[in-house]
Amino acid sequence: MALPGGLATCRPIRQGDAPRQCFGTRARAHGRGAGAPKRVDRSAARRRGVMTDKFSLLAQVASDWWWEMDAKLRFTFVSEQFTSIFGVPTASVIGKSRVELERADPESPGWRAHLDDLAHRRPFRQFETTLVDAKGIVRPLRVSGTPLFSDQGVFTGYIGVGHDLTDLRRREREAAGHAADLQSILENIEQGVVLFDRDMRIVVYNERLRDFLELDKSFDAHGMPLNEILSYLAERGEYAPEEKQAAIALRTRLMCSREPFTNDRERQDGRIVSVHFEPLPDGGGVMTYSDVTQARRHDAQRQGLAQQLERERKSLVAAQTVAKVGSWETNLHTMEVRWSAETFRIFEVEPHEFSPTHERFLALVHPDDRAAVDNAFRASFGSSDVCTVEHRIVTPGGKLKFVVERWQAVVDSDGKSSHAVGTCQDCTELKLAQLKAEEATNLLRVAGRTARLGGWVSDLEKGQLQWSPVTAEIHDEPPGFSPSFEEGLRYFVSEDRKKMEDALDLCALDGRPFDETLRIVTATGRRVWVRVIGEAVRDPDGAIRSIRGALQDITELLEARESSRRLAEQLYQTLDNINDGFVTIDENWHFTFVNQRHRSLRQIAVGDVSRHRRLGSRTAIARGCRKAGSDDVRRIRPRSREVVQRTRLSFERRPGCLFPGCHQLEGAAGATRSSRSRGLALERHLPDHQGKPHR
Repeated sequence: MALPGGLATCRPIRQGDAPRQCFGTRARAHGRGAGAPKRVDRSAARRRGVMTDKFSLLAQVASDWWWEMDAKLRFTFVSEQFTSIFGVPTASVIGKSRVELERADPESPGWRAHLDDLAHRRPFRQFETTLVDAKGIVRPLRVSGTPLFSDQGVFTGYIGVGHDLTDLRRREREAAGHAADLQSILENIEQGVVLFDRDMRIVVYNERLRDFLELDKSFDAHGMPLNEILSYLAERGEYAPEEKQAAIALRTRLMCSREPFTNDRERQDGRIVSVHFEPLPDGGGVMTYSDVTQARRHDAQRQGLAQQLERERKSLVAAQTVAKVGSWETNLHTMEVRWSAETFRIFEVEPHEFSPTHERFLALVHPDDRAAVDNAFRASFGSSDVCTVEHRIVTPGGKLKFVVERWQAVVDSDGKSSHAVGTCQDCTELKLAQLKAEEATNLLRVAGRTARLGGWVSDLEKGQLQWSPVTAEIHDEPPGFSPSFEEGLRYFVSEDRKKMEDALDLCALDGRPFDETLRIVTATGRRVWVRVIGEAVRDPDGAIRSIRGALQDITELLEARESSRRLAEQLYQTLDNINDGFVTIDENWHFTFVNQRHRSLRQIAVGDVSRHRRLGSRTAIARGCRKAGSDDVRRIRPRSREVVQRTRLSFERRPGCLFPGCHQLEGAAGATRSSRSRGLALERHLPDHQGKPHR
């Protein structure tokens, strides 16, 4: 049995060992000629087949490549991963020896030792060499192999695996570069830095730390445990006037607590050193030593100034409370912010719970305004101009507010901005009022455009008209068009112009309002019906200064009314000519329409209908409705009886309002809020119980 590409399954053995059988199908050493019986272990063969399939699958999916050489050390098989890694076809490798493949280290000592291993059929592991890929790039690689021998102990070749080291070498170079960069950084920063590993042993430290601790040049602290370096420093008096063991125990506990800490300590030479320890996630930590002597002296000076500022702050708080305007100050170096009490109230945060910084301030700014506010603030650095920005904020409680920020960056003697001082005004009420006004204006504009209703104002002193956009649109004029008084009157047709002039004169002289329906001819020649409404506008002294009003295009309304009237006339004409009797009844139970057929069936004259309009009245109409007796009603078919009953219910069981006997009424009632009805009645002849029509 053979593996893919001819890989034999023979177990590799050393030269000189007793011959052993391979897992193949070849005969055993004593062969069939010796008369040995032929025995086949089929289960073992199946197991070998399964293992061969697994090995083939592993060779296909492995990131390394597999290879095999014959007894002449020429390649007989190379897996496809070799081509995918180096771009060299496997066909160009098959049949070649190792020395025939192009590489960059042909005469190196390692290569000569490798050739010696091959010549003596020795296995080799992790041999590193090079190979030139298809692009001409020298690629480092690592090869391992083992010799193969036949059952008779004859050398048949090598089988092995190769691994590309290109990425590994690249990462090693990057790591070396990073280490060099880190060392350069450590040696060029002002702070003394020491790194402890997870066992709290010193890994690395810079020369600045040696200067801080005044360590001798010959002293090497690399690998020293924490307790030893602390004891060494304590013996030298580094922690005086603290007691030595107490100082060691305190620092050991702090550094092993896995919590960061900072401590300022004044040394015997008067320098103030700030020691900060920051634990690392995987154990150990970084300790830094900083000379903060000058910073602490500046702090003392600032403390004196702070007392003065505190007095001024109290005066400012009183003024802000009266004006309802908050103030703030931002340190442009640290971006820390100081807020006044009024500013805290505007943002609805508590001073003891919220420590303002520029970033925390931006977190309260509405997300849609955040970038614009930050950009405007940073753009003011280096300038002494007063800047203003209006934006929204969202309080921790979710309340939306509008504020106006005004500030000025303070430039120091070097021409650089050191801090910014500004105010914050809550303009929420004003902004909401503006938004409501804009919304109302927009709604009015939409409503006016939908209803074709516009406004106008006539300035009596200037003789000028001011039209709204909808009014201009009704006249087929562009938005913003404002004609003179005479030009506006010329749009009215000649028959209605005088009527409009008289209405305007009476309004201008006596303040009489008007409401007229007139016709105009637009700029494009369209004839439009309009409703014009106007009223006088008086000044505080009562004098009429202008006239204002509305103008609505009612052309479609009038056309709809006319169309409805014509449709009603056609309907009544149709109903008057049908073969059935038909009546309509209003909500007061009065006849509103009786067609000719109904009058003919009931022998009602036109004058009788006009004189007796009330249903159920004791008139000839009602009496005629009762000519048939109850026996006649019972003889009506069940279907007719149901119709009569349904009709009776629809007319609220009013006496005399039904027509029993020889006629059927199909009524329809439309319910109103007062449960009164308007009805339609349709009258037809019905046959009696013998199938003969009634008279």
